[in-house]
Amino acid sequence: MRHLEESGWSTPTPIQRQAIPALLAGRELLAVAPTGSGKTLAFVLPMLALLAEQKLRGGEEWPDAPKALLLSPTHELAAQTVRVLKQLLPGSGLRCCLLSSAPVGVVQFSKVDVLVANPLRLKMLAEEGKVDLSHVTYLVLDEADKLLAMGFTEQVDALLAAASNGGIVRAFFSATLPDKVEALARSVLRDPLHIVIGERNTTQHLVKQRLLFVGREAGKLLALRQLLKGGGVKPPVLVFVSKKARAQQLHRELLYDGMHVDFISGDQPNAARAAAVESFRSGKTWVLIATDLIGRGMDFAAVNTVVNFDFPSTTTDYIHRVGRTGRAGHAGEAVTFFMEADAPKLRGVAHLVKEAGSEVPDWMLHMAKQPRNRFRDRKVCAQVCAKSWVVRCAASPLEDHLPEQDSCMSCCAGFLQIASWWQARVFESEEPVVQGHSMVCASL
Repeated sequence: MRHLEESGWSTPTPIQRQAIPALLAGRELLAVAPTGSGKTLAFVLPMLALLAEQKLRGGEEWPDAPKALLLSPTHELAAQTVRVLKQLLPGSGLRCCLLSSAPVGVVQFSKVDVLVANPLRLKMLAEEGKVDLSHVTYLVLDEADKLLAMGFTEQVDALLAAASNGGIVRAFFSATLPDKVEALARSVLRDPLHIVIGERNTTQHLVKQRLLFVGREAGKLLALRQLLKGGGVKPPVLVFVSKKARAQQLHRELLYDGMHVDFISGDQPNAARAAAVESFRSGKTWVLIATDLIGRGMDFAAVNTVVNFDFPSTTTDYIHRVGRTGRAGHAGEAVTFFMEADAPKLRGVAHLVKEAGSEVPDWMLHMAKQPRNRFRDRKVCAQVCAKSWVVRCAASPLEDHLPEQDSCMSCCAGFLQIASWWQARVFESEEPVVQGHSMVCASL
């Protein structure tokens, strides 16, 4: 309790009031709560209590291996979780470890009680036998919607299987939870308790939000300079862009204006990213330019303004970006630039802004819905034999010549018809595409 009070945590938030008793009782959990609502403490506090109890009961039989595993989609979010842990661990006799990209050996994990990691690196070490997850009794997926989405699924599945302790308690936390991800989570957890704080998939009401039309691409930089120089926004300011190259380019432009500005992107070394984050936290940097890498779960208590320089790809991305301000009961502001090219995605974001209590023009709310792209990202999943060849070809001629399909292209039947048709038409092969029942991805 002393460590909590010294850190300024005196009154539990709604998610903490609901999640902590459930986890202490051994219930598996699927929790959705707004950004900045205290989710980290909601899973860290019961974890420490359960581990302390296990250590007291275990005595000399306390295993030399991790007993708790906290998975995060980014290194920055994992490092933030470790910062919270280090505030609470003194006097507990428990040790935590942040898994980095540095070379490791078995001995480094022998005295670790709480392991905080990203899935890919940990999966590799587990497969190499350098870390034993069979003693894990408490497992958390932080930002579960990201970890259960394409790109992380295989890694997370492997780690869930490796954490094979029969008495394990698992908890999935996120600020957003699409229906497909929720269904997947429910298939993994044992009779999970589902906790939803506030409205699902919405932004904080404490954040004043506005949408700003900037005309063309060149208008974005002009609008940002006017906001920063003209006092239109209050620093510290977090600026989101869509690509790493754009972060670097915008950084160079703002440096010419004499601003205290820095940027962070996924291709930087961990040390450089950590330095940029710490400089922003300490107030040395007033404007931090970032990709969506940092839009997931990072807690900057003092961020006053978020600027979406590039329009977010999805409403989920918008929620996580805007969630970097208005945290822990403090008010914030979010400004989102948009151009004519962003019109297909504008309606969904406009509704989020309206639901949060900010004003938006009626015409935005009544725009036509974005048509569903059956060939989103030019990728489909299919059942094909793992031993047979996989059809790979350019997408541009494919959409011009595909036969009409009544059902969704993502279903197996639809794809099998496409694959067989494509093989017969282009490759003129008599060997059937589908043999067996193995699942792979074919990039068309």
